[in-house]
Parts: sequence; structure tokens; C-alpha cells
Amino acid sequence: ARFGTQVKLFSRSGVIMNKEDPEAASIVKKKMEQDGCVFVSASIKSATQIGSSIRIVFDEKDGTEVTEDFDEVLLSAGRVANVEGLNLEAAGVKLTDRKLIKVNDNLQTDNPNIYATGDCCLKEQFTHMAGTAAVLVADNANKSKNRKYSDFVIP
Repeated sequence: ARFGTQVKLFSRSGVIMNKEDPEAASIVKKKMEQDGCVFVSASIKSATQIGSSIRIVFDEKDGTEVTEDFDEVLLSAGRVANVEGLNLEAAGVKLTDRKLIKVNDNLQTDNPNIYATGDCCLKEQFTHMAGTAAVLVADNANKSKNRKYSDFVIP
């Protein structure tokens, strides 16, 4: 938006940065609005290429259907752990309500011989966290140290 481009951000919940501190997210949203970004609380129904434009059909929060054409669309859909088809139940590994691999503070699953790290089990889905947690898992699995995930300071 700072370069003169019209920017419209869609969100079903109307909330941005929902995993961050709400006060910090509010500050970021307010600054983005000052820079010209428009936030829309809506559900996207469809996106269709129409010539050089992309036609988005969405339902606003009040249920009104709206159609708008855009030059470009950037889609950010979030992350979902890809654990289907691994037959984890057979190994005694349980999932959380969010379909993440359930781990204890040592990143050990319900099967004491299996550890997990990264987006498949961590609430914080950041590359640097996955890498740091992988070192913890290696130390704990090799019994060289007894490290706990809760001891980490997360920037």
C-alpha cells in the first residue's frame, strides 16, 4: 500500500496475527490501515481468472455476496500438519484436537520410543523453532541430555 497499490486483506475472523499478542496485532493492523490497507471480514466463495483480472466472490460478515475484480491475489492459507496416512495409531502415537502429534515437554510422544518436532507437533510453527526443537529431540533420544521444550525462550 505504501507504493500506491490498493491492498485489501480478507479474513474470515476479522483478526490478523491471531497467534500473537492481541495488543501487538492491533498496533500492526492500525499502522497498516494508516498506510492504506483495507481489512475485510468475509468468507471467500470463489476465485476465477477473467482475462487479466482475478474475480473474487465473497460473503461479507452480514451475508451480503460481493464480487470484485483484482489485478493480483496472494493467498495465505496457514499451515496444517501432514500426518494422515502415517498409521500413527498403530505405533501408539496420539493426536491433539488440532490434529497435531501429541508430545510431552521432552517432545516425546505417547510411545516413549518416538519423538516429534516441527510443524507436526509444535504450537509455534516457525523454522527456527523446529530446528532448535530438533536438537532437543536428538539430545533426548540419545539420552545425552534431558532437555525440556518449556525451558526455551521464544523470541
